[in-house]
This record gives sequence, C-alpha cells and structure tokens, in this order.
Amino acid sequence: MTFTDIKEAHDQFIGKGGLFLFELEILNDEYLLVDLTLTDKGILFEADFIKPVSFDGDIIPQGNNVFLCPFDYSYELETLDHYLQEINNNILEGYLIPNNLYK
Repeated sequence: MTFTDIKEAHDQFIGKGGLFLFELEILNDEYLLVDLTLTDKGILFEADFIKPVSFDGDIIPQGNNVFLCPFDYSYELETLDHYLQEINNNILEGYLIPNNLYK
C-alpha cells in the first residue's frame, strides 16, 4: 500500500461520519481518549498517559504524550486498519495492562 491508499481509506472513514480517535474503557468507569492524526510519516496518537508507557520499538516518542506509529511500505498488507490495530495493541500491552488500568 502507499500513503495515497491509506489516506483514501482515512478520508472514506471520515466521510462516513467516523471520528479518528479511540475511546478505551479503563477502571472506575473512566475512558482513555486517544486522538489520532494521519501524517505522511505515519499515524500520530496522543492521550493523557499519566503513568509510564512501554510501547514496542516501532513506536517513536514525539514528546508531550504524543507518539508516532510509522508507516512501513515494504509490506503489501499494511492498511489503515493494520496501523490502528498496532496502536491499539501497543496501548493495551504497553500502558493499560502494565499499569493495571485494563478493565
């Protein structure tokens, strides 16, 4: 896939009324809101990570609780859904579970 393919999938999602964010339920009936931003380098994600994070080596810290999940065009199966799942897995395994926030 190319950036153009990923951007088209993003634009179709937004065009159907989708919001480019995650809302993950955590303890005490609270939610972690994760804002997502599509860039030509990858998907930026930002949340109020008040406890330590331990994301995999592919995730690049950008400062101020902002992280980049970079695009890797060497694999044909890389889609927008793939990157969103990768971000979700990193938040689950590298933030929610280690900090006992997973509900």
